[in-house]
Amino acid sequence: MNSKTTIQPPTISKRVKIAAIGGITIMSALIFIAIVVYCYNYYPNSITPGIEFTMRQGDKRAVKDSDNLVLELSRIDDGRCPTDGSVSCIWQGEIHYVFRVDDKEIILDSVADFKDGEKVGDFSIHFISGDEKSGVFVLQKD
Repeated sequence: MNSKTTIQPPTISKRVKIAAIGGITIMSALIFIAIVVYCYNYYPNSITPGIEFTMRQGDKRAVKDSDNLVLELSRIDDGRCPTDGSVSCIWQGEIHYVFRVDDKEIILDSVADFKDGEKVGDFSIHFISGDEKSGVFVLQKD
């Protein structure tokens, strides 16, 4: 007589399953919150004078401690020499960051040395660094 012994896989209790799902859910929520906090700090909703800020094309932000001043980075024009070696350039070129403030356009570029910055209401905006996707600037109270 042949008797086969069937081995049953261990069963996981309902409590363990619920605890595992709960732990995964909590962990996912914490990761999501960490990402939101990071993005908020990197791309805040408003600009604080004296603190560097990053803007991408299309970003629009209010300036703290101002009378309804809103900066919009409406356009980034990249006129730099291609880096793929297809051309030989004498000059590296520049990137223009075009801001819209009310009905006025303000243009900052990547090579000009604006010691006093460009005037924006009671502030001046200064270019720090950037590329074709975003720029880093600082707004100083005059």
